[in-house]
Amino acid sequence: MSNNRKGITLYLLASFMIIMWGSSLISTKYLLIAGLNPSEIYIIRFIIAYVCLLAFTWRTFGVRSWRDEVIFFLCGLFGGSVYFIGENIALTLTNTNNVGLLVSTAPLLTALIARIFFPEEKITRGVVIGSVIAFIGVGFVMFNSSHAVEINPLGDILALAAAAAWAIYSLLLRRVNDHYDIMTLTRKVFFYGIITSLPLAFTFDNHLTAEIFSDPWVWFNLLLLSIVMSMCCYLIWNKMVEEWGPIVSSNWIYLQPIVTLIACAIFLNESISLIGGIGIALVFIGVVFAGIYDQIRDRHKASGTPSAG
Repeated sequence: MSNNRKGITLYLLASFMIIMWGSSLISTKYLLIAGLNPSEIYIIRFIIAYVCLLAFTWRTFGVRSWRDEVIFFLCGLFGGSVYFIGENIALTLTNTNNVGLLVSTAPLLTALIARIFFPEEKITRGVVIGSVIAFIGVGFVMFNSSHAVEINPLGDILALAAAAAWAIYSLLLRRVNDHYDIMTLTRKVFFYGIITSLPLAFTFDNHLTAEIFSDPWVWFNLLLLSIVMSMCCYLIWNKMVEEWGPIVSSNWIYLQPIVTLIACAIFLNESISLIGGIGIALVFIGVVFAGIYDQIRDRHKASGTPSAG
């Protein structure tokens, strides 16, 4: 019973995480309109999240070996600065639909990279089929209100690179999450995410003015992005990777465009078309299929009951 409760709790936390990440576009957009640039938003939110985690984990700084420290550095680089800043810059260079669709290839890229470099990671038929169904659904969702496709090579390459960076982060995380508690591990990722993003901060014009920070809604959105959408959601994600593995966990990313679509409909009065509704259904089917197909097949095999496929 305790295992069932633990599993249900993690599913609920994963759902909360996706809702937060899918809604983060609204907070980020507000801060961009207020005058902050993508690099400033990322660095500030990670510094606040790091300080909060440090308050709980200041006693644990040691690592098992320098190899673990290198893995933490790479996790911070790929899962922090490269992913977030790459995605935000891509949004300024190419169509938003392109970015959303290309970033959503992270689960497929996770499976592909795992197959090449991490053969010990299990890639099952259910995960592959579910991923393909969900990815098709994401395509429908992203073109909910626009059927135009624009080719902008640099922006599209950056968006794809961001997806690949998240895939690499998830797979690298698997190498260390059995040896460190989740809070310490996440703090290390945030630290190196901040360090590796500092050089990029000098490529943008500085917009940190007293006038911007006099707006209480700027602080509200910064704290929401930092404490909830960064610290809490990264803790949940890292726990998901620990319990389910990077490949199964990555399929949850397909749900993000659905949350964004619904959030825009609620807060920005954007409509959901028939094609968007079909996309939502396909994403749910794909994610559920990826999560339960192999479990059902294994139970049938254990009970001796034949199953299709």
